[in-house]
Amino acid sequence: MDSIIFDVDGTLWDSTEKVAEAWIITAREMNAPYEHITGERLRMEFGKTMDAIGISLFPDLPAEKAVAIIRNACTLENNWLL
Repeated sequence: MDSIIFDVDGTLWDSTEKVAEAWIITAREMNAPYEHITGERLRMEFGKTMDAIGISLFPDLPAEKAVAIIRNACTLENNWLL
C-alpha cells in the first residue's frame, strides 16, 4: 500500500463552525441575509450539492446570487482550512 485517504470532515475534526463563519462573512460582504447561518443549520444542508445548499440557504435571492455567495464562501473557507 502506498497511500491512505482519510475522510476527516467530521470524523477526526468537525470544521462546520469554521465553515459557518466563512459563509456568514461572505453573505454579509455580498449584502445577503446571514443571521440564519449556523453550524447546526449547515449540518442539515450537508450532503446536498453546493448549488442546492446556496438556494436552500438563500431562497429569497436569485439562484445565481445564492450560488455565487456559496462559491465565494467556499473559496474563503478553503483558504482558512489550509
